[in-house]
Amino acid sequence: MEEFNERLVSVIIPVYNMELYLSKCIESVIEQKYKAIEIIIVDDGSTDRSSIISDEYAKKYSCIKVIHKENEGLVEARKSGIKEASGKYIVYVDADDYISDRMIDVFMEVEHQKKPDIIQCGMMVEYDDGTPLHNNDHIDEGIYFLRDNADFITERIFGFRERRIPRLRSNLWSCMFKKDYLYDIQMKVDGSITNGEDDACYYPYLLSVDTYYYIDQPLYYHYERNNSMSSSCDSFNVNDVRKIENAIIPYIERHKFKEKIYKSFNNYIKGLYIRHFYMSTGFKLREVFILPKNIVPQYSSIIIYGYGAVGKDYTEQLKNLDFYTLVGICDKDKEAVEDGNYFIDIRDIKSYKFDYIIIAIMDEKLASAIKNDLMINGVDEKKIIWNEPQISNGYYYRMDRIEREKRF
Repeated sequence: MEEFNERLVSVIIPVYNMELYLSKCIESVIEQKYKAIEIIIVDDGSTDRSSIISDEYAKKYSCIKVIHKENEGLVEARKSGIKEASGKYIVYVDADDYISDRMIDVFMEVEHQKKPDIIQCGMMVEYDDGTPLHNNDHIDEGIYFLRDNADFITERIFGFRERRIPRLRSNLWSCMFKKDYLYDIQMKVDGSITNGEDDACYYPYLLSVDTYYYIDQPLYYHYERNNSMSSSCDSFNVNDVRKIENAIIPYIERHKFKEKIYKSFNNYIKGLYIRHFYMSTGFKLREVFILPKNIVPQYSSIIIYGYGAVGKDYTEQLKNLDFYTLVGICDKDKEAVEDGNYFIDIRDIKSYKFDYIIIAIMDEKLASAIKNDLMINGVDEKKIIWNEPQISNGYYYRMDRIEREKRF
């Protein structure tokens, strides 16, 4: 029994009104090739059939335990789950997501060979229309030593905008943690945080441990609903930013590289405040051309071709979304690109490192001609994206230039 507990993985599934997705999620965990698992479903006061579905599975499978509680939000649900966990390792799965049947098996193989303090795998993003996209995390597979690696700590944990280095994807799901390290950190997270609760736990954990291992395989499937961004706009508020900041600072203060970490951390926090400002205070909601996120994997490095109305909207969104990196802007008219530091001449485009070029043009024939021109200049056709620009008035907040000038 002691040996079993040493290998036991506790999978915690917080649930609130997820009757449409919950069975698929639970089944994916039950079907794991690795069998030394317990499944803890935390029903956070659901008002749909989620509670009934959870109890039905618990009756059928002895490895499943269900906790029913009043609705207090995701953070408190996770706390309830980890309190009940018997395993040495913790894996979180969101109730509307699912996982590969190999995920925990691969995690434990890495754990057996390398014994890292945290393991994170790649992910697939699945959209409403069923389209799956492999998310690009921009990090090589392998083990990273955190305690003495100043460059990794300062550049990859919170990102390094000056060199356009993206930060690590701060999701608690798609990771496996050691319970002994995670427990106190998770219990200290402010339960009232409604947006950014993963950051308030993920970053303190990384700043507290020695080793991080990344698996470059998409073993976690994250479901992205079309209205998810607008929902986050409604819930994101400045108090959440302060709580996230307060959660992370004590761990930076104890770190030997704290002076270097603060530079990237301050940029990260500034980005959250800017995001809040865009979404919540004074900015007019207007029709904009929406970046085609459904066909562009998150954490991709992007070049925008065309800096007209479409290109300007795409560029503004890229600059304010943490999960993309804007490499530059390609346009035949150099003077049209307001920030000259971002300008890229098409003749030099092959010298830049990027994942995709998005052609930000309305006219399909012109976009096709641009695509041919890019291919002539050595760009792989698979890296070129054009999608008929879509207008929305509900997904992105922006202030008109005149209003911005009045305020500042």
